Amino acid sequence: MHVTLALRVAGDLLVNPSLRTWSGVLNAVVLLLFLLSTAAAVLQTRAGAMAAAGAVKGTLAMPPLTRLFIKTALVYLALALLAGLARSLPPSEALPAFFAYLTPVYFHLFMAGWVLQLIIGVGYWMFPKHTREQPRGNEALAWAAYGLLNAGLALRVVAEPLHSLQPHPAWGWALALSAVLQWLGGMAFVANAWPRIKEH
Repeated sequence: MHVTLALRVAGDLLVNPSLRTWSGVLNAVVLLLFLLSTAAAVLQTRAGAMAAAGAVKGTLAMPPLTRLFIKTALVYLALALLAGLARSLPPSEALPAFFAYLTPVYFHLFMAGWVLQLIIGVGYWMFPKHTREQPRGNEALAWAAYGLLNAGLALRVVAEPLHSLQPHPAWGWALALSAVLQWLGGMAFVANAWPRIKEH
């Protein structure tokens, strides 16, 4: 990971497209190796985790929404890597025109897709209990957060490059709607998580 970062910095400083391309390729390889190791670790510990969860009456069991958030985050990580690789390729007439406008898509897939949803998924699982009846707070709010965040992100991933490629008021409104959806999703998570941020 550090080697790929050093290559990227060198490529930017030297204005060397070849170094930037190789940094993108190697970065994709490193993160894919991370994904594979993560998947292997999950498979190895799944049986033990299930047994431990049963031993404490299911309190440690990973809830379905957490699994969905984390799996969705992993999908977004893979997509972000592909977008990062595509944007690192040297310009060519053989490449689709929208490749030139993938930088915002790359950052949104990585931050709002991978990082944010991984954090939310783990937080929903591991934050202190809200109440005995609702240990993870309002489940409807949590599902709303998932739906709104992903609807907004999907809309942005489509509208962002299209708006850059062929500017049109409709794409501008789609980007505005995507931002509103993501904000609402974030607020739904905050509203659900806030009462759980306590000492015990």
